Order: sequence, then structure tokens, then C-alpha cells
Amino acid sequence: MKRIFSFATGNIYRWSKNKNSLINIVKKLKVDGVEITISSKEELFSFRLSKNNKIWLKSLDYVTVHSPFRLVRRAKNENEIIKQLDVISKLSGEINAKNVIIHPTDLPSPEILNRY
Repeated sequence: MKRIFSFATGNIYRWSKNKNSLINIVKKLKVDGVEITISSKEELFSFRLSKNNKIWLKSLDYVTVHSPFRLVRRAKNENEIIKQLDVISKLSGEINAKNVIIHPTDLPSPEILNRY
């Protein structure tokens, strides 16, 4: 089994508010995988990956997207939860993410999750 070394952008979030800048830093580490850590729904809705970073992320062995912290608790209603999951699903497809991370203490209902 191949060992994969991955790095979460959340580890260096204090270095820049711009995710593309953080990804550019991670590129220098020569890792096999990256977790794109998204801390809030506001960050999720405003997040745009550069074309170069999309290409680089797709080339990696393992990419994950970490959903906003308190995905459900900070949502105004069920529609906002679905809107966030739609954006996460689209982003995941664009970069061939293998997994989406959602904290178990903040999972949407099974009825919502089954859509994805």
C-alpha cells in the first residue's frame, strides 16, 4: 500500500485569508494530498480556486474538502444547509476530492445527506 502524506490548509490558516495563497505554500511541501479546510459558510460561498490550483489539486493522489465548522448549527434553515452542501459537492467534483469531512457532532439529517 502506498503511503500518502497529506496537509490541511487549516494548519496554516493564520498565514493568509486567501486559500489560493495557502495552497501555493502547500505546493512547496511536495505532499501527495491536501485537505481544503473551509471554516465558515461565508468563506465557502466566497471561495474561488485559481485555475492553476484546480489543475494541481486534480493531480494529487488524495484531496479532501473540510466542510464549514458548525455546518448545521450556523445555518439559518435546511435550505442553507443544502446550499452549502451543493457548493461543497461542486467544489469536490472540480478537484476530484475523495472525501468531504463533516464533524460528526454537526451532521445534517440522513434525508439531506442521502442526496449526496
